[in-house]
Amino acid sequence: MRRTSLSVLLLIAALAAALVGCSRMPTAPTAAARSGAGSSIIKIDDVPPPIVPGADNVITLGVGDEGQVSSGRFRLVVHKNSLKMQATIRVLQPDPNVMQVMFEITPPEANDFQVPVQLEADCSNEPLDLVKNETFYWWDGGWNIADAVSLDHASRTITVHDHSLRNGMVDAVPGAELVQH
Repeated sequence: MRRTSLSVLLLIAALAAALVGCSRMPTAPTAAARSGAGSSIIKIDDVPPPIVPGADNVITLGVGDEGQVSSGRFRLVVHKNSLKMQATIRVLQPDPNVMQVMFEITPPEANDFQVPVQLEADCSNEPLDLVKNETFYWWDGGWNIADAVSLDHASRTITVHDHSLRNGMVDAVPGAELVQH
């Protein structure tokens, strides 16, 4: 009896391994075939897969609630009493090497905060001289400098406060030149 259970268990494990082995992992490299003069070269595409929104970059809050949600080098802080209605907020930094951030607010009517929300951009991997010449931009049909922007020199964090969220980015201040010491 015990031998039969072990055999069944091994058969199920082998079947599961075969099924998983046939599937394509989302993080696996893609192969592209190129044909030349009588030869075929396989090129492995090493572009990283897109960041898939997950539970770590989504938050659902009710009226009067406070919370924070992060994606990549961006962190959104929703202060107490900011929301007029329950909302789900998704923050996404599509490319970890580009200081751009996107938002999805559901329902869209909730993207009108009573108390300004706080968005922090972590620029700690850049030299302070460079960060001093950067600011935050909101997309409003074109890139416009945000109004309430501050820089914490010690942590090299750019912070912006606003009553609504749009796609945004951190970039150089127009006309600012990097002065190296």
